[in-house]
Amino acid sequence: MDIQPKIVSLFFIIAFCFINDKEALAEETDYQLMLVGSQLEFCRSTELTHCSPSSVTSFSQALSRDSIKYKFSIKQVNKATATEHWQSGRQTIRYDMAIILQELAKKFGTKVLSYPQLLAVWKSTTVKHNQRQLSGHSLLLSLSEDERLMILDFLELPQLDSFSQRIEEQTIVNDKISPFSNSLFQQIVEQARLKNNQSKPSILIVTAGNRDSFYDVDAYTSLFNQLGADAKWLPIDAALTQLKADKERCMWLENYRGRILNSFDRAKVYEDLLLIQQRFCKQPFLMSNAINAADAIVFVGDSPLKLRASLISGDNKPSLYLSLIKRRVEMNKLFVAAIGAVGRALVSQAHTSPVILSGNSEQAMNLGSINVLEASTKCNRFESCQSQHNLTTYYPGGVGLFDFAVLDTDMSERGNIARLARVVYDMEQQFGLGIDQNTAVMLANPESDTVKVKVIGSQGVVVLNKTKDSQQHSTDDELRQINYSYLTTGDIAEFSNGQMRVTYPQWKKTPASANTAPLSFNNLFFNSNFKLFSQQACLINEPQWSGFAGRKRQYTVTLAKSDSSEFRLGGLKVGNGYQLFCSFTSLLLDITRR
Repeated sequence: MDIQPKIVSLFFIIAFCFINDKEALAEETDYQLMLVGSQLEFCRSTELTHCSPSSVTSFSQALSRDSIKYKFSIKQVNKATATEHWQSGRQTIRYDMAIILQELAKKFGTKVLSYPQLLAVWKSTTVKHNQRQLSGHSLLLSLSEDERLMILDFLELPQLDSFSQRIEEQTIVNDKISPFSNSLFQQIVEQARLKNNQSKPSILIVTAGNRDSFYDVDAYTSLFNQLGADAKWLPIDAALTQLKADKERCMWLENYRGRILNSFDRAKVYEDLLLIQQRFCKQPFLMSNAINAADAIVFVGDSPLKLRASLISGDNKPSLYLSLIKRRVEMNKLFVAAIGAVGRALVSQAHTSPVILSGNSEQAMNLGSINVLEASTKCNRFESCQSQHNLTTYYPGGVGLFDFAVLDTDMSERGNIARLARVVYDMEQQFGLGIDQNTAVMLANPESDTVKVKVIGSQGVVVLNKTKDSQQHSTDDELRQINYSYLTTGDIAEFSNGQMRVTYPQWKKTPASANTAPLSFNNLFFNSNFKLFSQQACLINEPQWSGFAGRKRQYTVTLAKSDSSEFRLGGLKVGNGYQLFCSFTSLLLDITRR
């Protein structure tokens, strides 16, 4: 049953008004922090799927960095299979992997390959060695993720021009494929301008949330420069932070990069960027000067733990650079934006404030949430826990740029409702914020007693508020009476004394009554199903409705309206079409085992 078209069609029986999207974002308020719920799609020469056909043809192959290319050169194969890069218990696999990769070098060593082409030839290669038949496909599957990424690093081919200079990645900001992404980037530039009244604000790009902290540098500096900023890279990452904490010399930075970030042979691909990082390493005042002169800092990447490690030293104390960032934010001289999963690291430094790292809703309900420092011990007690990828893990304490809620990202698209609710309950937190893709929250006074939050973007933000009843009636495998709200673009919420008060834009109206029956849902922990299930709040008169979750339908999920529930519905003109937004507050969420 295709649920989504039915939900969308139901919206058209409700009376609503439409306004232009620019009107909805016209307010110019001074905020300190912006959290974006996903990596934002924009047109870049390495990822052409986010570009319109006209943009694709405008990239010059001679001047624009292409998607990553690989080559099975025997020199690089020998580096990738060197003994020192593999753990002692993995030497047998290393030996077999060397045989396969050397065979690939013999057959394809002169060819430049894309990642799909590399995988194809790797999987199809077999070698008979000492009466054994070695399969490239089987060995590929036997590699850990770290081992696979290490090999790819060594096989990566530098992209150089005719003068042996690195070709930089190019971007196009006026591409029309992702209008909401463009508007979110523009918001960052506008907020940076407000900080110190700069017509061309200084924006620092921090890529420390990536394993390869050099990959996104070109794209984000190019993007923000085209939007009217003076964008530069701040070359901090976890390897540099740890090296400084160990008081080692900068000549060992490459070694630290492999050990701390599992990132190898980057000088071959990004020689110019490594020279910049070496200069900042040798002259630490350059880092401080850059932060003190900046109007905004933008964190990007997919690993909140790597970002945390770049800003928190080994003794769990804020680095000098984090202290400078906090001081300038408190002075209202610096705007901070976090794009994607790295935003989860910005929560309070308290050990009781969790940085969500991994997991899914079903396993969160089955096993609870687990401190990542204790995960391997607890995991061994559960037969279903052979892989930690499904465990809901968290790190105790973030970098401390805001502290009133637990944060999750890619919220609705990955069905993270129970993951966030479980962590909020387990860690005895008051609020949880779950931000959808291509959506952001703007925060004013993020560390004060009253926090102002505005929602912008194409989807919405889940707000969970743990009630006294939820604490009293919830158990290790059931969650009850959690206050559930969903805010969409233009909504402004104020959080104070454990309460939330919401102001809606004028273009959203209380929906008229509709005699629509709730639809049936069977997999509410999968993709956007829970969002669609909850959006019925704007369409139905029933006081409560239920669906099922889990691969074996082992959980019943119920939403119920309360006396304090509010509902708003409205539409925006976006590009050549319209988009509808349903906001609501104070539904009661129960997730119970059947």
